[in-house]
Amino acid sequence: ASHYGEGKQVEVRGSEEGFLGSWYAARVIEAKEGRACLRLHLCYLAFQEEDGSLWEDWLDHHMVRPMPPESQEDFIHGLKKGAALEVSIEAGWWEVELVSRDGSKFLVESKRYKVRASSQPALRTTPPPRVS
Repeated sequence: ASHYGEGKQVEVRGSEEGFLGSWYAARVIEAKEGRACLRLHLCYLAFQEEDGSLWEDWLDHHMVRPMPPESQEDFIHGLKKGAALEVSIEAGWWEVELVSRDGSKFLVESKRYKVRASSQPALRTTPPPRVS
């Protein structure tokens, strides 16, 4: 669990309705062994309280993943229909699937929300599943 050490940047899974399938950057403030799992005190990098301070929360480590590695710039050229991707929308990374490509424009779909988006979005490959 060294990737959950104090000061490490991680991503937190959106768990509330309307945020399922999304990931948000956070920094680990503290990690404590709980009865069943590692508990992490986190500071979200994109969300603020009304007073301007960054929003903090305690979560089980299964709701968190290490920051994914940077995608290679040319990864986009090898994408095939159905490829699992993440698209950057409003400070989060949302799980989508590639529907089609026309030159530099991509049509991606979130099956969970039955939404399709066509643009030149910021895309990255979906990180492999985390091993706890």
